[in-house]
Amino acid sequence: MLSNIKAVADKFGCEFREDAPMSDYTSFKTGGPAELVIMPNSIEALSALISACRESEIKPYIIGNGSNILVSDSGLRGVVLRLAKGLSELKYLGDGVIYADAGVPLSKLCAFALSNNLSGLEFAYGIPGTAGGAAYMNAGAYGGEMKDVLRSVSHINFDGEAGCFEKENLKLGYRCSAYTDSNLIITGLTLKLKNGDYDEIKAAMNLNLNKRKSKQPLEYPSAGSTFKRPVGYFAGGLIEQCGLKGYSIGGAEVSEKHAGFIINKGGATTNDVLSLIKYVQNKVFTETEHLFDKDALIFSNVKSNYVTLSEKRAGKHIRFTFGDSPFLAIWAKPAAPFVCIEPWYGVNDSYEKTTDFSKKRGIQKLSSGKEFEFSWSAEFKED
Repeated sequence: MLSNIKAVADKFGCEFREDAPMSDYTSFKTGGPAELVIMPNSIEALSALISACRESEIKPYIIGNGSNILVSDSGLRGVVLRLAKGLSELKYLGDGVIYADAGVPLSKLCAFALSNNLSGLEFAYGIPGTAGGAAYMNAGAYGGEMKDVLRSVSHINFDGEAGCFEKENLKLGYRCSAYTDSNLIITGLTLKLKNGDYDEIKAAMNLNLNKRKSKQPLEYPSAGSTFKRPVGYFAGGLIEQCGLKGYSIGGAEVSEKHAGFIINKGGATTNDVLSLIKYVQNKVFTETEHLFDKDALIFSNVKSNYVTLSEKRAGKHIRFTFGDSPFLAIWAKPAAPFVCIEPWYGVNDSYEKTTDFSKKRGIQKLSSGKEFEFSWSAEFKED
């Protein structure tokens, strides 16, 4: 089946590798071999390769520059389509608007904006990854986010059908967008920037880059900041509070320079990284007494329908099953000897709140005369 896909890659002149170690294509420098890695060199080639995969009943893995992913140590069966470098068109459309293919490195996009005296991407200078990846996760730093400059994002699906989301339909939030967990492949984007002074833009970019160099372990392979920031806190500060700077599992280490980074100190495996992430999460969750002082932890798009609270020393456990609620909240009052686990069907307004109640995030709508049912259960166990 792969022979047909390789034939399409040859037809379009796309580079490909067989049994390619994914450590060559991830910023963590971990990951086992992929059966076939192809670098599409145009959107047309990408569409043709997706069609060939579909005809061979193979759903390909889509990656950009591999700067925010982990690949299993056992590798990947099937096809990986790597968009970085191949999808590289970058052009100025006038009136402050730039078009970039999804595979354009974010650093190159920032430099292109600078060369055209356009301001708005200073925050992104030095962020690893591609333009497509930045749009996918609404990348941000130093008070700026992609949502501030994105105008539209184009895509195709796994049936080869093309589409485009204008800004109002991108659902841009904290490190998420309409593309998060979707079956849509970003192919390009347009950004609306402002005219600015070249020297001022360059100075702001250099300032942000120097901040990164002084505070982040850029000399080691990583995926950047590893943990999402809890509301009202800095993840790195909580991790440092638990005394985890320098803690390691195998070749993976909590950076001594910035505790929010897990780095490949040398010879790390994906399993090392995942084990360390889980260890850090558990340590912070169980040992940080101020975690809930300012707000609840709210999880959306939860993949499981239950959560277990355990007291390992006593060997006691509570398993709370909550059905298909779209949100799960965990909270406690300051210094309280309890924790609340609650399924939520709606959430409080954010700082981006709208005054239109019908558009409130998570709002449940019932027609007249209709009913809404919800159930939950708690199961207590002892070892």
